[in-house]
Amino acid sequence: MFQPESDTMMMLSAVEQGGVCLKPMHRLTSGCTQWQVQIAQIQREHQALKELKLSAQVNYPVVSGNYSELKPLNSIAHLFTAKRLKDAAKLVKKGTSPGIDGQTFEEWELVVDYEAVAHMVRSGKYQPSPNRWAEIPKDKESLRTLGIPIIQDRVVQRAWLLVMEQVFERMFLPCSYGYRPDRNCHQALSGIAQEINAHESVWVLDADFQAYFDSVPHDHLMAFIKKYITDPIFLEFCEHTLLIGRNPNDMDGGVCKGVPQGGVISPLYANLFAHEVLDLYFESEIRPRLDGWSRLFRYADDFVVLTEFPLDAERAFEMIRDRTMHFGLTLHSMKTKLVNMSNPGAHSPVDEHDRRELVFLGYEFSWHQTAMGKWEVVGRTAPGRRQKALERWRQHLEKMRKEFCAGRHGSRRRGTLSIEFQDRLNRSIWFHVTGFGGYYCAEGNQTELILYEEAVFRDAAAFWDQYIDSKGSNPYRGSSERIWTSIRMRSICNLSGSKHNFPTRENPSGMEAG
Repeated sequence: MFQPESDTMMMLSAVEQGGVCLKPMHRLTSGCTQWQVQIAQIQREHQALKELKLSAQVNYPVVSGNYSELKPLNSIAHLFTAKRLKDAAKLVKKGTSPGIDGQTFEEWELVVDYEAVAHMVRSGKYQPSPNRWAEIPKDKESLRTLGIPIIQDRVVQRAWLLVMEQVFERMFLPCSYGYRPDRNCHQALSGIAQEINAHESVWVLDADFQAYFDSVPHDHLMAFIKKYITDPIFLEFCEHTLLIGRNPNDMDGGVCKGVPQGGVISPLYANLFAHEVLDLYFESEIRPRLDGWSRLFRYADDFVVLTEFPLDAERAFEMIRDRTMHFGLTLHSMKTKLVNMSNPGAHSPVDEHDRRELVFLGYEFSWHQTAMGKWEVVGRTAPGRRQKALERWRQHLEKMRKEFCAGRHGSRRRGTLSIEFQDRLNRSIWFHVTGFGGYYCAEGNQTELILYEEAVFRDAAAFWDQYIDSKGSNPYRGSSERIWTSIRMRSICNLSGSKHNFPTRENPSGMEAG
């Protein structure tokens, strides 16, 4: 699975809305005011980026009616201007990983000629460079291969993305939530909870594509793009980005397949392919053939189908399996399953094995009985996710410890710590605490947030005692309580937009009263 399964990437989307970079703080013990000032600054930067994205949008002329009546664009290269390229450069995160040429964003920014690059793209002479391939852990048993473009290719892709979003967003269906403007995983989770709470009989087909991003055939993807855009310059650019972004092992019987994980434009490619293969097919072919109600929720390559009857879920599975096989995709045999999420008050569990739990996008949905005796679905952190997040935090802290002991940021002796290193440590704590909290701050999930945050500060305090000062005051001991006093749910909710209250029968909108 691609990024939806990664807690880190989803936390990044919760904390760095629109590419906002969190700022370091010199001290963690300066009181609530400094936290509030930082949050206000982040919100201002987030609003500025939203305005920048809106100013860079393209007004796509559409006719009235459904998506099939949209006329394909035969010329969009003229929209690629130097101004749009500059706007795209502002949206690319500074400090991002360099490509195969080793050039950083700051170095590229000093030498780039925006007019020259824009002219090369418009004339069809721009040639993307090969990607740099890197592997990161996917889980304990496998690795994920990333194709990292050079900085200039990243900016050019971002500029094209600003144009493409305005074309394809008109066609994407409401069931798609992944990597789209103003749509996120929390909306998908809230929608799922609302559907389960609203019906007494609910059967869920929980499915996942196997190696989705590595399996997308180029010929089918290009055919889907040509349905909406026929500009030869743009199509040539798409073909080049797909060819240079191929996984080294993506040739299967002479068929080119795969979109690079790590490219700016790759999520849109993946969304378009899933839209044509799954979303439209479900709405036009599968749903009319089912006996009861049904809903599809998809986040990138991860999706669930909610149905009223188990036979409908099985029928949907067979049709989706046959459809995806025709386009070179395979459903993951170990991760695709049928789950009974019917209301226990109306449909009693058959036996002790009928647990009625659904895990999707890092949340576990389960039925709980309130004090008033009513049954409602509650979404909480899925088992093992907090421990995985703590493992990543401790790996990061161990890397910082080795750098500190090597003398890169100060003396080996106790009691000396450079401002640069303390800034990095404070920034890391802020990133991990607010990242985990920004994603998992659902109503009723506060215990998981507090346990995670307390563990992070225990580790930071132990680091201070061991390498800085074991006898003096420790700025990280006791910081846990002060942090949650100032940013507990209110500040984290400000950071990520709103608290994620899952809807119930009594509160169908999922919003807080008042």
